[in-house]
Amino acid sequence: MSEDPRRVTPVAEAVMRRGVPFNFTLDYSHVLYKIGNDEELDVAGMRDDVHAGRVVLDPFEPGNLVDEWLALGIVRWMQVRAAVPNGPRNAWARHDPDAQVAALPRYPSLPVKRGDPGRGILYPFMKPAPGEWHSPGMPTCWSRPRKWCARCWPTTTARRHRACGSSRPK
Repeated sequence: MSEDPRRVTPVAEAVMRRGVPFNFTLDYSHVLYKIGNDEELDVAGMRDDVHAGRVVLDPFEPGNLVDEWLALGIVRWMQVRAAVPNGPRNAWARHDPDAQVAALPRYPSLPVKRGDPGRGILYPFMKPAPGEWHSPGMPTCWSRPRKWCARCWPTTTARRHRACGSSRPK
């Protein structure tokens, strides 16, 4: 299994060189939660490239992966799952290899021990009421710049599709 988004462009280009359209479902949540999180960047093997600026994850920054994939014309569908950069680990979803649940794989990408919290991937779209969220650090996670990342790339994608008038915007 690979969580490295750098593989998308080379695979898409290889497929298209053979004359086959490449249809990509854009779900940037898998990239957003890696922003500012070295442990998650290590899972994808891309910490050095991100820190050196060779890969830009932040959808607000020029040269980011969303813009790259849209420019290739490969985005045919988009799904939105709320995620924030470097979100808190999920204390309500503890790893237990003997009890399978949908959100926790038996063989996770991160090295984990029984009882470790789940990854900080998904996030509620609406700010939860007190007691409805697992992390006491929630107020800082709900700051506009961090939460806005989950809203930025869908807007960019929709604008590109609308302006292009095509299901394959460039």
